[in-house]
Amino acid sequence: MLPKLGEWVSFAESCDLLMLLNVSSDEKILPTTYGELRPPLGKHRLKIVEFIAVLLRIGNEAAEKELVNTGTIQRVIDLFFEYPYNNALHHHVGSIILSCLESKNDAIVDHLLQECDLIGKFLQTDKNPVLSGDSNQPTLPAAGKCAHRVGNIGHITRISNKILQLGSSNSRIQACIQENSEWNKWQTNVLQERNAVENVYRWACGRPTAFQDRTRDSDEDDLHDRDYDVAALANNLSQAFSYKIYGNDDNEEQMYFYDAGCIL
Repeated sequence: MLPKLGEWVSFAESCDLLMLLNVSSDEKILPTTYGELRPPLGKHRLKIVEFIAVLLRIGNEAAEKELVNTGTIQRVIDLFFEYPYNNALHHHVGSIILSCLESKNDAIVDHLLQECDLIGKFLQTDKNPVLSGDSNQPTLPAAGKCAHRVGNIGHITRISNKILQLGSSNSRIQACIQENSEWNKWQTNVLQERNAVENVYRWACGRPTAFQDRTRDSDEDDLHDRDYDVAALANNLSQAFSYKIYGNDDNEEQMYFYDAGCIL
């Protein structure tokens, strides 16, 4: 698979990922049960995030450096918070974060935890877990109604636990989280209590059958079990944009599936 990464470079040179992930010039509006999306994320942006997730799982240092230098990783992190009800997006961004944290490249770990301020954004969202009414954000609450609770708290909890787990064996991660007194207080007073409440093995009703013999996080199963061909994925994306498959003619039903339909 690694020798085919040259095709990724060709794709990246001909297609600015950061520009494609930009939603500011998109004027589409999609009404939803909780408000509206201005604009919806759309299937093409979701596919780009998936491509980045797969690319980072390879652990290629050149690709990591390019994604850091162009600000693509930071943009993907921002999308996680800008679209708080898009579970498919959260799944791929979670994979991207995990790949960055597990990377042997200290630069990408520092970029994620310091320049992207991942922990600070997690703490801010958990502290105020309701949909913002900021008109500059693409996800807006319905007028005259109470704002809904955001839908990415579960992912934030899972990723935070992973940060703690990896920090026990990674001095770089440990140093970053120890510097943040607010994080230390939150993970002691909030995260630990939440983990205890959500621990299905301690529920009085007993452990759900679906959890029998599970040894991996359910969100990680899909990426572990699928054999991705990065070059083929890059080629498919390149052809899609060349032939404008992901152009402005996406109908509302397709947009709904990739945005409002991904709510948990």
